[in-house]
Amino acid sequence: MTLAKSPIAEIIAVGDEMTSGQRLDTNSQWLAQQLNDLGIEVAFHSTVGDDLNRQTDVIRTATERANIVVMTGGLGPTKDDLTRQAIADAAGVELDLDEDALRHIESIFARHKRVMSPANRQQAQFPRGGKTIHNEEGTAPGVDFPKGSSRVFAMPGVPYEMKLMWQAHVAPEIVAMSGSKKIIRHHVLRCFGVGESEAESRMPDLIARDREPRVGITASMAVISFRITATADSEEECQKQIESTIAYIRETLGEVVFGENEDQLNRVAANLLGQRGLSVSFIDFQFGSAAASKLRSGITSGNEHVFLGCFANDSQTPEQWLDAGEINDACAIEKSAVKVARLTGSSVGVAIGKLQRDADDESVGSFKVVIAILEGNRSFEKTFRYAGHSSMRQERSANQVVNFLRLTLLGLS
Repeated sequence: MTLAKSPIAEIIAVGDEMTSGQRLDTNSQWLAQQLNDLGIEVAFHSTVGDDLNRQTDVIRTATERANIVVMTGGLGPTKDDLTRQAIADAAGVELDLDEDALRHIESIFARHKRVMSPANRQQAQFPRGGKTIHNEEGTAPGVDFPKGSSRVFAMPGVPYEMKLMWQAHVAPEIVAMSGSKKIIRHHVLRCFGVGESEAESRMPDLIARDREPRVGITASMAVISFRITATADSEEECQKQIESTIAYIRETLGEVVFGENEDQLNRVAANLLGQRGLSVSFIDFQFGSAAASKLRSGITSGNEHVFLGCFANDSQTPEQWLDAGEINDACAIEKSAVKVARLTGSSVGVAIGKLQRDADDESVGSFKVVIAILEGNRSFEKTFRYAGHSSMRQERSANQVVNFLRLTLLGLS
């Protein structure tokens, strides 16, 4: 069997523990990465419980729309292990006993000096026309079954068994089927300070589905991720596609782009402090220590010195916190940033002011942030909106402060 020119795959996870949310499906994530590494696009993920009719329907649908179907789970000896029967029913064939598979299962029980239950015999049943995938470590052989223009590979849900079977049988079979395989590579650019719709409006052709490489956008706590997927005949061509897209996004968005792949906003800001030999402290009059905690959690080994503390002072205003001689100063937040830096011996002070609530909606508003750099007696001020979905306002506000610090540090260079 030879795959189509642009083969696609579907991954099916089987088990009530998956559909109920009792267990996290890490197998499908791993398999998707492995298929991508083989140049196979994963177009569908399905999850189905321990119900024969539903499993049969899912398999039948998958084989109609994907060239490769990879399944995990449902190959055990109990009554709710229905994958073999579902594959057979989807193809309209019977199950046959595989004597070699049965002897292997019996040998495992003998090796461990255990009595084999009659129920384990069902693990040696296979859809007629298919073949077994040897399981060196367990009693559940896999199934390799051709159905029309598709091919089904079913493996146990036990991760270490599944991975060994993938490497020994499934991956080599897919490589042999695919002939001249494509290479798929991914890269992520991470941004803060621009929304999804604005980013797309500034680069209207970037998200086109016929574009190469393909680019998708996702958002989490106002952090925007551009997911670049390049498909080509060589690593070099993939890298060329990715680099040209990175350059385009960076040229368009500038310093909104803060990192790539696994970079986190707080870690980037903390690393900038370390690179410039600076330390920071916070005084927060509104949000407890949300922004300070966000930055601190991004500090890596060797950079511990960059964070010198935070005063969570939401019970006072900046004017109340300052010394008597400074109370009437019009720049109370700026003075607070300077004061917290001097109190802690840090080179940078960050002051986060009280939330000024909107007259028509007191749940939202705006707040002022001042960053004071003691060397050179410089300060930088910005007002941010406190808005958006109620579940993310605090987190988003912390990200805004950390990003403001990042941009300020970039400006110092």
